[in-house]
Amino acid sequence: MGDRHGRKHAPANHFADAERRTSCSTVTSLAYRDLLPHQIVLCLADQRQYIGLESTLHRVLRAKALPTRRGRAMPPTVWLVTAQVADGPNQVWSWDITYLPTPERGVFLYLYLILDVWSRKIVGAHVCETESDAHTAALLTRTCQRAQLDFRAWCCVATTAGR
Repeated sequence: MGDRHGRKHAPANHFADAERRTSCSTVTSLAYRDLLPHQIVLCLADQRQYIGLESTLHRVLRAKALPTRRGRAMPPTVWLVTAQVADGPNQVWSWDITYLPTPERGVFLYLYLILDVWSRKIVGAHVCETESDAHTAALLTRTCQRAQLDFRAWCCVATTAGR
């Protein structure tokens, strides 16, 4: 049943070479060079001009190897995530701050929690009225002392492993 390889003829709404050149020169012109294709289509519609759909303008930009991300928009940042593997307790910890509601509306307490990834045991916790990096450092120091870990050596290993 399946020797189908696509169309044998071009669709009726296919851009001719002249139309493709017109759309390419419009998109790269000084007035529109920093605008996104949907903004260009809207600006041209205000002037009662039509050169193609937004998807067609994207296709024209890709065919000419022009950037489809235009203007001041930054490209998306790709973060390299390193996996941490634990095969025993106190090898990988995870921590977070959670908001705890109080009976008073709009007032929260902050739960600082350190969890051992391997055993899922809570190794450190503290509740504060404010969110602060000083509270985090104090909790981390106390938790390392209680687990009999060298805090400075542990921090050095943790920061170099994340790079």
